[in-house]
Amino acid sequence: MPYLRGSEGDLFSANWGELPAAALESEALMQKSSSSEVSDRGAELVAELNSAGAALEQAQAAHMDAVERGVHPKAARPPLMKAAERYASAIRLLKRLDFGKEADALLASYYISRGMIVLTLNIIEREMKERSPVHLNRAIDDFLKSAKLNPDARTYLRLGEAYALEGDLDAAIESLEKATRLDFDCAEAYLLKGLIHQERGEAEDAHEGIYYAIAINPDLYREEFEPIMQAERESEAIWDELLSRPEAQEMLQEWAEEAREAYRAGKTTPIVFEDE
Repeated sequence: MPYLRGSEGDLFSANWGELPAAALESEALMQKSSSSEVSDRGAELVAELNSAGAALEQAQAAHMDAVERGVHPKAARPPLMKAAERYASAIRLLKRLDFGKEADALLASYYISRGMIVLTLNIIEREMKERSPVHLNRAIDDFLKSAKLNPDARTYLRLGEAYALEGDLDAAIESLEKATRLDFDCAEAYLLKGLIHQERGEAEDAHEGIYYAIAINPDLYREEFEPIMQAERESEAIWDELLSRPEAQEMLQEWAEEAREAYRAGKTTPIVFEDE
């Protein structure tokens, strides 16, 4: 998965911090009204959010267990589905309470959380051969609704991730540029934009995005690139050991001589050998 750091693991962790705040903000909003109907529906709304939180904690536990055992985290799917359903119910309840503009930011947080769950489900289900993955359009739709209600860098970052996973790289870059305009320090948006440019072979734009990301958050280098560089170093060490064997040296000498003969015969372009 070239666009989401840490695959579904980072998507899980992105949800946890927002849930308690969403429940508290919902309770605070309900307390502004003296209506018994609002009080009853508000209690139901908070219960749905708490249920979503419990389901996400189950999903997180299933994911961690799968990582430890080195297996696919498909056991996280049922609680994620439950969490998505609970958010759908919370969205319906908040809309029916009709708090107007006052509830926009809260409703936007519900949409972005449900969108994150859909993204996570999509990643998990892509590797489950027995089913078709949930469509990313559902996540994109939630992020677009969130952006309309409360445009912020975090929403456009997630929208960019969804577009990237869907393969619409132009839309992904456009969303990520909106994220960086809203928050100049949104390191993850710069990084993702750089990785997309890198995949497209746009070296200058790729370098700029990755450079800005690491300049803002140096830890991204350790998290994102150090494991890759370590793997490359280990791979180089293996190759060095293989090439140092006598049989490998003999084979290389044979290839070099064949290349020289081909060059002398005019069958290939010049090759400069280290021993020439």
